Amino acid sequence: MKNKTEGGSLNDKIENNVETTFSTIPTITGENIETKQLNLDLGIGANIAEQVKNFISENLSKIKGVRKIALPGQAHASGAFLALGEMLWGLPKNALLVIPGSEPIEIDLSEWRHEVARNSRDKRIEGEKSGKIFILQGGHPIDPGQYDAIAKSMNVSADKIVAVPFGDNKISKEEIEGDGKNKVITALMDATNRAGITVGDWESGNIIYAPAGLGALATLHTTAIYGVSGQWPNMVRLALNSETKKFEYAETINLQSLRQEGKNIEVSNIVSIEKNKIKKLLDLTRAEFGDTPEFKEIESKI
Repeated sequence: MKNKTEGGSLNDKIENNVETTFSTIPTITGENIETKQLNLDLGIGANIAEQVKNFISENLSKIKGVRKIALPGQAHASGAFLALGEMLWGLPKNALLVIPGSEPIEIDLSEWRHEVARNSRDKRIEGEKSGKIFILQGGHPIDPGQYDAIAKSMNVSADKIVAVPFGDNKISKEEIEGDGKNKVITALMDATNRAGITVGDWESGNIIYAPAGLGALATLHTTAIYGVSGQWPNMVRLALNSETKKFEYAETINLQSLRQEGKNIEVSNIVSIEKNKIKKLLDLTRAEFGDTPEFKEIESKI
């Protein structure tokens, strides 16, 4: 006799406690894996947060309840996915990160944030906020022109912005599975303490992350910064100008605000489900009693 979940929908398998995976990466496929590619517009005028928000809204019923989530490989999309998702399903305990050329790496981001990164708070420098804006560079350096554009977007002078490089923009599968995660935290705390970032600065909202090019490393960085500061950082995004062939400032993504927007997605999803239930009930009632003016009035208000 066939198992009830064989060939069934992802929701059927979730209900029957089958180990399921939701993947945003097309190369991660297989039995009990729901793969929905996150196609992104990465142009200068694009809004990454809005694209990720729409993607999650469309696929919420498939994502909630799965055992594993393969996070987006693009750094900014991964950050937005985590921040929005925290209010919907929490930080993933079974997140799959992808490094080119390696098998997916499974990591508990909830433990990474709460047990590892958060425990580094006592290493911060005591003090009030300085009024400066710190860009934590986990990837490539930002040039002066890009700094000017970032400062302008925040309505501050460029001399208020301080660059804080940390890390070397690479990490291996073996390092993530071994002691590499601790090295990420050590590099972050050493660099930020050298820069004089105080507890007040960490908690001021003036921490910006310029992500590493490697999405898996950016995911670790973003979650680590969240653990140390107590709030998701802003993420700065650079994009290639097709005319000048140079990377220019494109946008700043407020991950902390996105975290709150996750609640709105949940409420909208519940409302949509309830509306569909009411519509089905109306259809059943109409079939029995006919299409009366009262039914039409109720339907117009749904």
